[in-house]
This record gives sequence, C-alpha cells and structure tokens, in this order.
Amino acid sequence: MRTDGFSMIEIVVALAVLGVVVLGFAATTGTLSRASDDSGQRLVALELLESRLREISMDPEYGQLENRYEGVDTLIPGFPGWRRTTMITRVIQQLPNGRQVDAQRVMVTVQGPGLLTPIQRTITIAAP
Repeated sequence: MRTDGFSMIEIVVALAVLGVVVLGFAATTGTLSRASDDSGQRLVALELLESRLREISMDPEYGQLENRYEGVDTLIPGFPGWRRTTMITRVIQQLPNGRQVDAQRVMVTVQGPGLLTPIQRTITIAAP
C-alpha cells in the first residue's frame, strides 16, 4: 500500500484548523475597526470641546462670557449631527481679609453620532 498523499481525514482536519484561524482574524479585524471608528469620533469630539474652551479662555471681555457662549450649539459648521453644550457658572466669594474672589466655571459637553459617551471638560477662569 502506497501513502503518497493525504487522507480525507487529514484534509478535513486541516480545513477545520484553517477555518478557525480565518474566523479569528475576521473577528479581530471587526473589533479593531470598531475601536478605530470610536477613537476617531472621540478625537473629533475632543477637538470641538478644546476649540470652544480656547475660544472662551481667550475672550478679552470677562464679564460677557456667559452671554456670549452659554447654550447649546447644534449647527456646528462641518460637523452635522454634533451637539456642543456650554454651561458657565460665576462664583464670587468674599474672603476673610475683605478681598473678593471672582471666577467663572466653564463646562463644555460634546455629543455626536457614533460617540458612545459624551465628552466633558471643565475649566475655571479668574477675573483679570
């Protein structure tokens, strides 16, 4: 009896192992693709958030920050479906030595399509 080739059982086992490997690669590729999409959406949200915080912190009219920026932006040019919410709270404290501390707490939240959870940052801007 000659054994010059593979038996049918060996071929079936080899195909089964190859199938498991290919399915593993497919699952990994899908997971990486979803993670990449989520990362890209988070990057867009962070840029929208940071640009708003930079804009507010560079505004020279401290007393007008709340009037100018507080509210919800839904029409952000170039970013349809995104929503940016800005809340500004003024904090004035009287110190025991008679001095007064005046600051504004700025909280920006960004939500968008494909973003699993909203991104939020808070900064405090002191009066000049």
